[in-house]
Amino acid sequence: MWQQLCTTYNYIMLVWQRRGYLTADEYNYKNQIYQLLIGMNNQKMIVDQQLSDEMMKHLIKMVVKSK
Repeated sequence: MWQQLCTTYNYIMLVWQRRGYLTADEYNYKNQIYQLLIGMNNQKMIVDQQLSDEMMKHLIKMVVKSK
């Protein structure tokens, strides 16, 4: 889904570059896609942090057990 949204967003930006403007619908669609991408990125950062925390917990357990 990330790739599809990025591809669509990039296409809209290419249209804007070539044409020099976006219609109101295109502009709204671009903003909606951008907000989805930001939301997905924020969610990914949360999941990455949770995974990092879990890995650190397991690593600490392994270090404590080895002593």
